[in-house]
Amino acid sequence: MILDGDDYLRRGKVLVTGASAGIGEITARRLMAYGVSVLAVDRVQPAFQVDEFIRADLSAEAEIDKVVGAIKGPLAGIVCAAGLGGRDGEMIAKVNYLGLRALVERAMPLLAPGGSVVSIGSSGGWQFQARLEDHIKLSEIEGFDAQMAWIRSHDGLVSAYGYLKEALIVWTMMRAPVFRKAGLRINCVSPGPFQSALLTGLRETSGEDWYKSLVDRAGPPPPPEDLAPLVHFLLSPESRHINGANIPIDGGLLGYYITTNNGPKRA
Repeated sequence: MILDGDDYLRRGKVLVTGASAGIGEITARRLMAYGVSVLAVDRVQPAFQVDEFIRADLSAEAEIDKVVGAIKGPLAGIVCAAGLGGRDGEMIAKVNYLGLRALVERAMPLLAPGGSVVSIGSSGGWQFQARLEDHIKLSEIEGFDAQMAWIRSHDGLVSAYGYLKEALIVWTMMRAPVFRKAGLRINCVSPGPFQSALLTGLRETSGEDWYKSLVDRAGPPPPPEDLAPLVHFLLSPESRHINGANIPIDGGLLGYYITTNNGPKRA
């Protein structure tokens, strides 16, 4: 049974990035339906009513500082759902990894005891163990600019989406002991393809054979509504023993990739 909103409200509010669309929107709507106070952060104001909204571009370090400085009261949790696909490697790095990491690290002191961070990873990060040493080194580098310089120098902008999702998974694991000692938790949810504009574009560019093989391996792509309950659970005290985990929600796609070594490869 998912705990109701009163348990969250006694600790604070939940900050949700990317709350205007996709997983962020669905998660924000679900939390509010359970009586949870939501602070939405996005470049575009949500089309639905939220308790608080901060307009921000999370690719810019100064904007992240603005968000953290504007937060009033303790946070019960943070959901990092803002993300980009496409071919602009630098922008993907800034939003999907650098900005996410900076926001979580700078907002960590605002989390109430028992607070939880949930980031949205991807099945595209399935090869994180193949570059584990590199991702551990990156997780130890401090500073937005220094991290970007390291990513550039290690070809992290080549097939940036998968590479930075790998980095996010490893950074989550590396931060877990620090969060535990502070009485907090941090986890990552890695969905496979789900119904979205991004998937529609991939289907158009990759072709029907690609899409049919995807359905054969993992079933029809789910709507984002099917992902939000797991995020909600990881925010709740009922998941208090889950920390530093990367939890796939992909219809078995990760298992297929690992056991066959036949997943999408980094160029």
